[in-house]
Amino acid sequence: MKIAAKEVNADGYGLMGLTLYDKVQSDEHKLEAMKTAVEQGANFWNTGVFYGGVGPGIDPEANLALLKKYFERYPEDFDKICLSVKGAVNISNFQPDSSKENICRDMEITFKYLPKKQLDMYTISRVDSKLGVEAAVRNVLPYIQDGSVKSYCLSEAGSESIRKAHAIYPVAAVEVEFSLFALDVVDAGVFKTCAELGIPVIAYAPLGQGMLTGKVDSNSLPENDIRKNWDRFQTEVYEKNKGLVDLISQIATKNSVTNAQVALQWVRAQSSKNKDYPEIIILPGSSNAARVKENFTHISLPDEDIKQLDDFVTSFKRAGGRYNAHADANLLQ
Repeated sequence: MKIAAKEVNADGYGLMGLTLYDKVQSDEHKLEAMKTAVEQGANFWNTGVFYGGVGPGIDPEANLALLKKYFERYPEDFDKICLSVKGAVNISNFQPDSSKENICRDMEITFKYLPKKQLDMYTISRVDSKLGVEAAVRNVLPYIQDGSVKSYCLSEAGSESIRKAHAIYPVAAVEVEFSLFALDVVDAGVFKTCAELGIPVIAYAPLGQGMLTGKVDSNSLPENDIRKNWDRFQTEVYEKNKGLVDLISQIATKNSVTNAQVALQWVRAQSSKNKDYPEIIILPGSSNAARVKENFTHISLPDEDIKQLDDFVTSFKRAGGRYNAHADANLLQ
């Protein structure tokens, strides 16, 4: 498929965890993982102006700084990668802010780290309820019109917002959480809307923010990991949802593959199985080169295993929200 006039594969690579979650590994370790993603064909990348995190002594631009190091080492990869930079967030309170001033600030920050004043996609991270999605799009348009930004994406937008935005200027992609754990976008009609309008979906957190791997739970996260604040990793909530992880583990063991490969393959299979679904780009992320290679090693699952997963999630009632009550208020608006 094409995004921002670039041919992109259905495997994408999310950079957020390289700086927001992983505070331990060296930059060298992370750069190796990033290069492995390119070598595996994952040429849609997502970063953000705030992916370093927020708080005392934390640099919100750390993710972009790491990306700058990557392009300095591998300048030939800049044109190979379709790059999305997420913004439109007020760093002081982490709330949506699509004002002209904030988007201008995002652009200044972004171009400070890129080798060229050229961005494939700017992603509006959440719909700003104070301004409305139409105003947000109009505030991005000058950068598209002057050629510095090729396209824009909406993240966690609802069907009505997608239609409103698309009527002003075509939406290049919609980014939403989609996995065996999170099917909210299907129930909300977002997939159907995107399919109708010909908009591809960027499926972030296809591994449930690590939960579906069977290796990440409430007890395994370091104290400074932001995920400790989310419902899914609270002990009592995790235990209620553990049946899904257990089923994935059973299927993985049966097929001699990993949980991650099962969960990712299920997401990959959805576009071709459902006529009301758009094209989907998966967006797993890892700072470990071996894990990156594992994630992008495609596997085949027997039809009965896919059906078993389909049947389970059809009746699965997820406990807890996707994030927490505060953050969930801005989802699918």
